[in-house]
Amino acid sequence: MRVVIDAIPLVAAKTGIGHYTDALADSLARIHADHQYTLLSPFDFTFPVREGTPPNLSKIFFPMRSIFRHWWLVGSSALMQMSSYDLFHGTNYCIPLFAPCPTVVTVHDLSLFNQSHTHEDDNVRRGKRRVPVMMRRASVIIAPSEWTRQEILARFSIDPERIRVVAEAAREGMAPLSPEACQEVLRRHGLTQPYLLYVGTIEPRKNLPLLLRAYQALLTSTPHRP
Repeated sequence: MRVVIDAIPLVAAKTGIGHYTDALADSLARIHADHQYTLLSPFDFTFPVREGTPPNLSKIFFPMRSIFRHWWLVGSSALMQMSSYDLFHGTNYCIPLFAPCPTVVTVHDLSLFNQSHTHEDDNVRRGKRRVPVMMRRASVIIAPSEWTRQEILARFSIDPERIRVVAEAAREGMAPLSPEACQEVLRRHGLTQPYLLYVGTIEPRKNLPLLLRAYQALLTSTPHRP
């Protein structure tokens, strides 16, 4: 089977969906060595080279020119038509609207609809226009949790059988380190316990002020600090 995976989330510095795309492509290629996986983007991106990168994982940078600038409407669909691909996985809400093969789209959440004020206006307008169309066109929709699945069903007229819940697991290397292994990093940044580590992006919808208030409340209400 020849599978195409949307690589647009890999174009800029990776955030959550970029890490999801990278890890998904790498893991699928390792698990299913008899299938071919291609990361595809109309913008150039850094191929995730790491030790032991699977030989069945490759990159295609397909520059947008002329009519192909309409990537999801024309460009990606045309490329899929020209090549014999068996499946397209859109990891960031979007798929080719006229793909000649089955398509899967991952809908990570509906914050563009439910918390619009926490996103940039352009992204909200674009998302509200695109996402419902993409979900109607997709063969299968992946939701990361039953909560998101229920949100999709409540807001859109989607056949429940077309939605699959697939949890977004941590990378294999994401595991607690020993206290000894952490000391150098803590010393470098001048940190002592207790401390709070946040590794997400800095944007309004993350509600970091609430996180800080909750941490402060924990410190003041816990008699025995770690």
